[in-house]
Amino acid sequence: MDEYQECIIQALKRLVQSDGDLIKTQPKEECINHRLAQYLEDALYQKNLLLNFA
Repeated sequence: MDEYQECIIQALKRLVQSDGDLIKTQPKEECINHRLAQYLEDALYQKNLLLNFA
């Protein structure tokens, strides 16, 4: 498994652990996708896999 896959798995685990209530109660997919994107971004930054273009 490469580092990107590890980050995706880490982000999914964090989403389930931290936002289980959101997953159960939020009917809008956009909310869940947004939280997952935040966790994935954090995981990628931690491993220096996300470049900052700003």
